[in-house]
Amino acid sequence: FRLNSDVTRGKFKMGESVSYSRWSADLESNSGFSSIYQVTNMEPLAFLYDENNDGGYGGAISGMGMSDAGNQVAFNKLIDNTSSTDYIAASGYLQYEPIKGLIVKFNASRNMYFSKSRLFTPTYEIGAAKRNTMASLSESRSQTTNDLLELTANYDKTIAEIHNLSLLLGLSQE
Repeated sequence: FRLNSDVTRGKFKMGESVSYSRWSADLESNSGFSSIYQVTNMEPLAFLYDENNDGGYGGAISGMGMSDAGNQVAFNKLIDNTSSTDYIAASGYLQYEPIKGLIVKFNASRNMYFSKSRLFTPTYEIGAAKRNTMASLSESRSQTTNDLLELTANYDKTIAEIHNLSLLLGLSQE
């Protein structure tokens, strides 16, 4: 979402811009190894589902020798790993031209980020080597705000149609 406008009234010009965006994702869950490792190293005889296991998923079979790979479907279905960020940006300016060629401009902006993440791991047994006997929940939230204030004076003058003079003076605070 984005909103912009500019208005000119005599020697004054002003405008603003406001935007909003959101990012969210269900992140990959695993047992410490990448998904591609889990999928390519799981023994082919392992069952995807096993109602006798806590969580209802199958996994590595004891004695098969490949018990470090986990059931990637089980990890992604059982473990809730989400993250999201809301971003708001707002800025505005006021510009004044007291004499021809001299422009004084004040600009202010604020950017805000609101992030949150959640990781819930239930109890589960996914085959011989992948057990979690204690459920856990971890949530975090953060907010970041960045402000910018600027005041500039810009003077442009053409002398005898062949020389250009440009002067800039400014203050900035972040």
